[in-house]
Order: sequence, then structure tokens, then C-alpha cells
Amino acid sequence: MSKIYICEAGYKYEEGSVVAASTSFLNAWKMARKLRIECEQMDERVMRLVGNCHWASDHEYLLIREFDDV
Repeated sequence: MSKIYICEAGYKYEEGSVVAASTSFLNAWKMARKLRIECEQMDERVMRLVGNCHWASDHEYLLIREFDDV
């Protein structure tokens, strides 16, 4: 059984949307990192690490979810 890693981005009080998906955690981490850096450069907001694979600024969040591929 393999795993699927989903990068999700959105606003804190609304549901997020899937930005990217991968079967490799390393690739998902790289995609999330690239997205986070792009957002920080555009908005000049710093996203802080909140939990395991979860970043948040004052209004936005980015996280990596793990699902089992059945």
C-alpha cells in the first residue's frame, strides 16, 4: 500500500484547495516549499511552521496531508 501526499493551501477560516499531489513525501515537501516561498515574496508575509507539515501566516495556511492509496 502506498501513500499520496496532498499540498493544500487556503485561508484560515475557509476551506482550502489542492495545489499539488505526489506519491513521494520529498516531492510534496519541495512543492510546498516552492509555493510557500512564492507566497512570501508576493505578499511579504512570513509563514511560520505551526505543526508537522503545516505552515500559517495571519490569514493563510499551507499544509501537506497524507492519505493511503487503496
